[in-house]
Formats: sequence, structure tokens, C-alpha cells
Amino acid sequence: MLACVLTPSPRPSPPEWGEGVKRRLRVKDVCFDEGHIVVRNGKGDKDRVTVLPTGCRQGLLDQVQKVRRQHARDLEAGFGRVYLPHALERKYPNENREADWQWLFPSLRMAKDPRSGERRRHHVGENYFADFFKVAPTFVPCRRCWGTKTSERR
Repeated sequence: MLACVLTPSPRPSPPEWGEGVKRRLRVKDVCFDEGHIVVRNGKGDKDRVTVLPTGCRQGLLDQVQKVRRQHARDLEAGFGRVYLPHALERKYPNENREADWQWLFPSLRMAKDPRSGERRRHHVGENYFADFFKVAPTFVPCRRCWGTKTSERR
């Protein structure tokens, strides 16, 4: 079961996945219409589809809008390109400027891409969510709540 952080915050309410998964989500990986998230290059280097929790929907919608606004500002400043996996950058040379390919949780600063030498906005660093969870009050789902409530009634 996926749960979200229940706190008003400038940072989004991410699903409780592994650190790398949260950091590496792209805007196009969240499908609000169909209610799912595509987790790319997960365990075994496979793509997987998981449910978009309804409690995260509005927070992620807000995050997508924030990313799109930031991307528009980056494009105006002459940046706005993002790293594309595998050979997609060669196959679709202008696709790296599209908003859907931007990181869902982008870094606040631009940095030099070690592969291309371009200044780009990468995804957030390893400690981004770790630092957030140290400070924010969180809701941790009780996996045995149903069984506990059932046994209390007897």
C-alpha cells in the first residue's frame, strides 16, 4: 500500500518509494487520466506501472504545474534541456526541450552535465527527501489496522 505525507509544505507529497525512484520520475511518468505512475528502470532494470494514490493526486498536479512554469523560465533563459535516456537524444534531438521529459522533482540549480558538458537542470539530490522526512510530520499507514479493528470488535 502506498501512502503520502500528510502535511502542507512547499515540497510535494511524494509516494513512499525508494529514494531513487522518487528522484528520477519525469512529468510524463504520471498519468492523471488513468490514475497510474510509470516507474522506469526499477528493480531488474524493468519499467513498472503502479497506482497513483488519490491522496497524492493534487500535490502531484501542483508539482507538475510548478515544473512546467520553471521549464518555461529555463527555456526563456536559453536552457531547458534535460538528459534523455539511452539513444533518445540522438533519435529525437529536440525532445529534450519538451516539458513532459522534465524531472518531476527538479534540482533548484542548474549544473554541468558530465555526459554532454551542457548546463542542465538535473533531478534532486539524494538527500532531498531524506532531509524533508526528518522535519515533516508523517503519516505511516498501519498495515495491521484492519486486523486490529476487527479483533477489537470481537
